[in-house]
Amino acid sequence: MAPSRIDSVNQCWRLAPPTNSGHQEYIRADRIRQTLYAGFQADIQRWQLERDDEQFLRLVTVGHLSGRALLSNRAVRKYSAYAWIDAMLAECQQHPDRERVWITIAWDSPLTWERAPNIDTVSWRNIASQHLRRCGLDGVGALEIDTWKEIAGEPGKRMVPHIHFLGWSKNGHKVNVKALAQNMCKRRALTNLLGAPSVVVKKVGQRAQDLATLGCYLSKPPAYAKNPIPNHVRSGFKLNQVKHASGSVARLIEVLSYMEIGDGIFSIGEGKSIAGAVRQQVKEQCDRKHKAMPAPSRDMIARHWRRIRLTNGNRKFDDCNVITRADQRCID
Repeated sequence: MAPSRIDSVNQCWRLAPPTNSGHQEYIRADRIRQTLYAGFQADIQRWQLERDDEQFLRLVTVGHLSGRALLSNRAVRKYSAYAWIDAMLAECQQHPDRERVWITIAWDSPLTWERAPNIDTVSWRNIASQHLRRCGLDGVGALEIDTWKEIAGEPGKRMVPHIHFLGWSKNGHKVNVKALAQNMCKRRALTNLLGAPSVVVKKVGQRAQDLATLGCYLSKPPAYAKNPIPNHVRSGFKLNQVKHASGSVARLIEVLSYMEIGDGIFSIGEGKSIAGAVRQQVKEQCDRKHKAMPAPSRDMIARHWRRIRLTNGNRKFDDCNVITRADQRCID
């Protein structure tokens, strides 16, 4: 398949000029997104596709979607990045003196394999939310999925979902960063078999640029892989950012095609207004598009990817099992 067949779709929309603090992060977000979709084009350039499979890939990656804002879609990613940056700048303006912390939670339960991913977005967001609530925090967070380069002796590449959270004390008290990290790392439900701390907590600056940078980070797609280098001084691995192996970006796009914007966001207390603003801004931008096509159903997504994988990509890849909020609603 020639890259231009999918990449030639209309250029994505851009917001009105942002503030000075947000402009740099808009540009950074654009570059990250472009890297991801360039990797996707490289992965699929030699694929041989039926016409309806080609149309499906175009729709979930660069088409104009209605109904559901899929995280595999380039325009949705752009709207999301700008919305996160805008929301962070608004948070800074509304609460200029608020003391905030940046928390990363990477624990064993979400670990899965690229060959047969099991992605439970509902469970992982709920687990993270419960532990953060126990710490007396409000805030807003996002789910990110990394792919690691293969570790010697393992049966394939790992997918490593983890949580990023911007939080603050619910009662206005000062957060003890060291005590918070130690408390959470000791919890049995948050172990990390890969040797890294399961929870890392850092203080956040109060400048608009600090918050805009985190907005970009909360929205960033998995444009790069992580290469785990054994740490001989301390246990675990040092993670270097590297280019994805062939086929890994297409696999991530497959996983993300099952997920909507709301599947990657969660919030606690006052953080709900931030999450709501992000979702609403993305929805409004999607709704503005003329001639938008309905997003494919879950069954349709699974059917197309299964057929595509019969003759393209890594033959060892199995179906993706991705549990989302929509699946939970069907069960309820």
